[in-house]
Amino acid sequence: MLVHPLDLQTSPDKGGANLLVEFTYADLTSGTNAQTLTPFTLPANWGIEVVHMELPAAFVSSDGTLISTSISAGDAGSATRLLAATELNQAGTEVFAKGGATTAPYVPTADTAQTITVTGTAAKVLSTHTAGRCRVFYRLTNPFTALNDPVPFNIASVAAQ
Repeated sequence: MLVHPLDLQTSPDKGGANLLVEFTYADLTSGTNAQTLTPFTLPANWGIEVVHMELPAAFVSSDGTLISTSISAGDAGSATRLLAATELNQAGTEVFAKGGATTAPYVPTADTAQTITVTGTAAKVLSTHTAGRCRVFYRLTNPFTALNDPVPFNIASVAAQ
């Protein structure tokens, strides 16, 4: 999984997003039909929203009966707080681009782990995917400064996850 800050030149092209989370089929290691990825923890009192999701390559499984692979984005309080369930599987009706679920930033009062929940066809195994790439673009806002920092914390600590 890649967690990458976006610079001010890239941000306008991505709807104002300043953080990119990208995962591929190789990140899906679960031996069941569900897996929760935790790309980063948002500091307390920072605002967060998903600007949009992109699917550069639909997900494909070596198991021809795994025909649904969906994601949602949120946190432990609500798995769909930032992005409602969205289909990624080529065998389903994949969605190549989708806007976030919120119209205003969500501001947690405590440090909050952000999650991307991946769910496949019931009784199937996510680790059988052989292709697929998804990008989730976030906008993080700092309420304590007039200027929003591109990255509110040391992103290097989560980029290797």
